[in-house]
Amino acid sequence: MMVDYHLPDLNGIEFIRQARRLGQQSKAVIITADLSSELKAMCAEEKVDDLITKPFKSATLQAVIDTI
Repeated sequence: MMVDYHLPDLNGIEFIRQARRLGQQSKAVIITADLSSELKAMCAEEKVDDLITKPFKSATLQAVIDTI
């Protein structure tokens, strides 16, 4: 699953957490413009597989998509 960190009603980390509770076991990728160490730590804690920061190159995005 690939999700933006900033969502209308929750953040991407919470989205991934809820999806996993429902049995989703696919690779988890967050897309964000947030470069904070706090977000990186949250992603590590929640075992997010990849963190793509905006702006990103299409090759970076394609490389991640190819591994999903």
